Amino acid sequence: MYLRGLFLLVITLVITGCGGGIRLDSPDNDNASLVFGYIDMSDAPSDLAYVRMMRIRPDISEERGAAIHDGMFVSTWQTPGSYKFVSFGGYYNNGLNSISYRMPAQGKNEIDPVIKKPGAHFLGSYKYVKTEDNGFDLVRVQQPTEKTLLLKIKEYSTHPYWTSMIDNRLKEL
Repeated sequence: MYLRGLFLLVITLVITGCGGGIRLDSPDNDNASLVFGYIDMSDAPSDLAYVRMMRIRPDISEERGAAIHDGMFVSTWQTPGSYKFVSFGGYYNNGLNSISYRMPAQGKNEIDPVIKKPGAHFLGSYKYVKTEDNGFDLVRVQQPTEKTLLLKIKEYSTHPYWTSMIDNRLKEL
């Protein structure tokens, strides 16, 4: 049982890109955006190990992940379009078990981004809150702020494209 849990953890980290942490290398294209946010999982039954999004307009894409570090998620694959925040999840029981939290498939949620032009897009800071029906809500919180997260993300930038984008957004704040 232990080996099965360890195998699932390693596979998930490889697939979601979480194993290497956050690293902002060369962008995939000239229209790439920096999409980021934060989820406080302190009251959740698990940690935050992955976030999954997909483009829904103009063309539907497959679900793709974001890099995770201490509750912060960062993604650089989005180009202009509408996106759906599909799910997030993590591990509990010392990494032996995983759990996935699915977002409502229909409708637009507050955390679903619409990207009109390339840039840094803050999806917000949220706290996982368990509901009475054994479900969950993501409740908007004030901390950490967009500026705080951008300053942390900048530490992981290894390419002038991202550094410039972050600096430009910091000047606007």
